[in-house]
Formats: sequence, structure tokens, C-alpha cells
Amino acid sequence: MEEGNPASRRYIETRIVVKQENHWVGYSYTWNKEQTEATLVAAGGLDKAYRLRQPDGRTREQTWHYPSRNECMFCHSRAAGFVLGLTTGQMNRTHNFGAVTDNQIRTYAHIGLFHEAPRRKPAALPAYPDPFDDRASLADRAKVYLHVNCAMCHVTDGGGNSRMELGYRTPLDQARLIGEPPVHESLGIAGAQLVRPARRKPRCSSDASAAAASIGCPPPAPTASIRPASPSSNSGSASFPLRAALT
Repeated sequence: MEEGNPASRRYIETRIVVKQENHWVGYSYTWNKEQTEATLVAAGGLDKAYRLRQPDGRTREQTWHYPSRNECMFCHSRAAGFVLGLTTGQMNRTHNFGAVTDNQIRTYAHIGLFHEAPRRKPAALPAYPDPFDDRASLADRAKVYLHVNCAMCHVTDGGGNSRMELGYRTPLDQARLIGEPPVHESLGIAGAQLVRPARRKPRCSSDASAAAASIGCPPPAPTASIRPASPSSNSGSASFPLRAALT
């Protein structure tokens, strides 16, 4: 595999969540080099190293973590409803299926995937804005980003070990996020806050940034450096009520 070269992409992992005897269970599969078969990962999970070629010709090793059965349920929790991505708000959007482009919910109803098809048309159903769509409210874009990526743990009884409430329907003044001091780690920042109002640029030193990477979440995430293009941290739009920087 080669960084920045889509043609070199290959399957590494497939995850499924299955309801068995009225309980949800998560399974991970690792793909072979031939890309012909995926094998079930043991219950305890797996760390596997891959060699990646960089644009300068050098190679580096990247460790990929395949979660254990228990780790799957950290996020696929009862508080989150067990199933995360297949919700009306996330699925109610246009998708390019290759031969046709159409609303996902309407398409799935048409081909009979639903046990009981929705009675209302997609336009009358909940729909989350695309976090990277400039036409949507910046506040809504930031909130849906946090909801989809964080709220499975950071809600009441969700398992997250802080007091943040990041559900999409939670008003910002009740989210325990803006102007709130961190519960566990300040990263050496004096007067640290989870989100500091009225600041547009982060105030993290390189040491603090490195420390932040070591306490990131979720725990079963791959051990890769990820730079999310979160609208909440890189936009100075006056329409965004936070106008904040993560510190």
C-alpha cells in the first residue's frame, strides 16, 4: 500500500454487529493478502503491522488494531442503541450507488431491505447535515460531527468517563462542553477548558499535542494519526455560536 495512492488501497478489516439470542455481539475479520477471504479475529482482538510506502519512496510500519469482542461494545452500547451508523438521520441522504444516484432510504425501501418500509417520504424524515457542506449551519455541522463520532460514549450512561453530553438534540448550553474544565487531564495548559469560547486558534504546545494523542478516544481506534477536518476548530464564521478552539 502507498500513502496518497488510491489505486494501492486494499481491504484490511471488516466489522459486523450481530444480534444473537437477543444480545448484540461485535465481530472483526482480517483480510488476506490476496483479498479473497477474510478470517474471523480471535475474541481477544489483534494488533497487526502493515508496511506503507510513503511519497518520498521510504516505507514505514503502521499498526492496525482489530478490536476484541468486548471493545466492540464500548461504542455499540445500550445507551447508543447498539447500532450506530444505520440510523434515519445518517441514512437519509443521497448516495451514488454506481448505476443510479438516489436517496438511500427510498432506494432500500424500493429493493425491499426493510422489514417494514417507512410510511413517510424521506423529505419528512430526520436528516443530519453533512459536516463538510458549507450550505448547512456551522453550528449544526459541528454538533452532528460530535454526535456521530463521540456521542455513543459521551451521553448519559454511555460509558464515557467525562460529563460531556454530545447528543445532537442536546442544547449547547447543556452539553457541559463550552467553558468547562477537563475532568481528567489539562495537558499542562493553565486554565484549560474543553472548548474555550471566543478563541479561533488552538493554544496547545507540541508537548501537549503529543500528550493528547496518548489519551485519545475511542480506545479501540486504529493507531494512526488522524487529522479531522472538524468545522468546529478551523472556521471563523460568525454564524457559529461557539467561535471556539479546542484546548
